Amino acid sequence: MPTAVALIPARQGSKRVPGKNIRLLNGHPMLAYTIVPAIESAVFDAVIVSTDSEETAAIARHYGAEVPLLRPAAFATDTSPDIEWVDYTLRALGQCGRRWDAFSLLRPTSPFRTADTIRRAWQLFASEPGVDSLRAVELCAQHPGKMWVLEGRRMRPLLDQPEPRTQPWHSTPYQSLPRVYVQNASLEIAWTRVVTEHGTREGRVVAPFLTQGLEGFNVDDEEDWARLVERLRMRLGPEAVCGLATQPDHRPEHAWRRVEPGEWDPREFRQPGARPLWLLEQRCHLGEAEFTLLSGPERIECGWWDGDEAKRDYFVARLAHGAAGWICREGGEWTLHGLFA
Repeated sequence: MPTAVALIPARQGSKRVPGKNIRLLNGHPMLAYTIVPAIESAVFDAVIVSTDSEETAAIARHYGAEVPLLRPAAFATDTSPDIEWVDYTLRALGQCGRRWDAFSLLRPTSPFRTADTIRRAWQLFASEPGVDSLRAVELCAQHPGKMWVLEGRRMRPLLDQPEPRTQPWHSTPYQSLPRVYVQNASLEIAWTRVVTEHGTREGRVVAPFLTQGLEGFNVDDEEDWARLVERLRMRLGPEAVCGLATQPDHRPEHAWRRVEPGEWDPREFRQPGARPLWLLEQRCHLGEAEFTLLSGPERIECGWWDGDEAKRDYFVARLAHGAAGWICREGGEWTLHGLFA
């Protein structure tokens, strides 16, 4: 069985969608929606993120990807072609003894690409003799036969038209035109030899992978982001798709608020002490034999002004099953309020 590596490009500095690779969507950065399916697909021997940002690298590692090296600034500009960082990454890792038969490019701006999408594409690629690469495509919505090139005060069809005395493409119903496909950003797969032999990502013989439904959807600008949120809300309901932001309140259950996805930058977050990011929906009762205190207390005494007064002492504790928990003592009762990752 050929070996394969997933390469996920996630440079910082996007101008059309600022911070798009780590922009939060339902509590997780966009990058996570590519890392997790790549791992779950079980296709790859390694899942590697290529970034020039230490912050992005830390997020990538949190979700299970490797970041063995940072991308040099020269390969991380707006105009840097992918072949530069792909070649650099494969060569640098090869010098460390890490080599694979094939690589796949998975962009973090395609959140509807699933583990099944990746498995289907890999099975097709591995079963196609004589190909250099495979690329995701979808049926073209705007047919090039109906496109024009402007030349001053005149214009001509972009494509050569059929023989004279036949119906020109620009006047032919779409359904009667030859089927034309356009590439999308869902995925690419190629043999690693292609990079050194041809100096390109795709080589000369390319197999098509027809994406289904939203698999080829890509967030390339703010309008795409708005469409992404709209599509998710149509699937899951308006209340199910949101972002979270902090607000000034010492009570943990009141210290956050719902916002539009991507509205709040998580880098603004300042943790008011040793607290887990996520809380239990309801606190669970604990017996004193079920935990060992590690640090604390953090005293919270507030809320008298809105009728939800809290007088609690919070501790970080090791629970009986080994996890780190955030527990509190209120009125002589011990309860578990959250878990640390």
